Amino acid sequence: MGRKRQIIISILALLSLTLVTTGVSYSLLDYDENDRSSKSRLTYNYTSIDEKNELSIVNSEPLSDVAGKKLSGDGNLFKFSVDGTIEKGKEIPYEITVAKDTNSTLSGDFVKLYLTEVVDGKEYPINTTVSQDGVVKKYSELSTSSVLDTWENRIIYQGIADYGNDGTFHRDYYIRIWIDGDAKIEPEVLTDGTLVYPYQNKKFTIKINVNQKEN
Repeated sequence: MGRKRQIIISILALLSLTLVTTGVSYSLLDYDENDRSSKSRLTYNYTSIDEKNELSIVNSEPLSDVAGKKLSGDGNLFKFSVDGTIEKGKEIPYEITVAKDTNSTLSGDFVKLYLTEVVDGKEYPINTTVSQDGVVKKYSELSTSSVLDTWENRIIYQGIADYGNDGTFHRDYYIRIWIDGDAKIEPEVLTDGTLVYPYQNKKFTIKINVNQKEN
């Protein structure tokens, strides 16, 4: 019996690991860890063909803000949502962050990052990623998050999930990144006269996370 029990436990453990690594819906921490009866909670959901909460620039050309804001399709646009069940009189502060992969070879000084909220099919820019004059901010211009991670975290949005619509909370967001078309990028001149720009043969990857904050 002991042998069979060990095998069953091992199979259950493997099934649990598979569900964690392949899912695209992650439940955030309960609103109050000390109140186990609390039903308030948030869930981070995203759509990705490779089931990763990442977005990358690989060998791309610089774009203007006008063109960057229109990027679409897999690999150019990351779609996600924050959903929740909120008890009456409760609210959950949350923070959306992006983190630069340590293996990125392109500087954040060259990368524009644009976050929008989608309401009834229409996009509305989040001012955290757009300056007052309408210019999209660069990754390096975003505030650093206090969230600890092996990657460097930057804040792109801070919000509060409240009871609102009879306790059902839902927000849709899009993220786009591109190489700044207005950056003063000086090329390197090779011995044969070829011009090589700093963004060529480079990549920049960000991981998108939603974190519950202390109230």
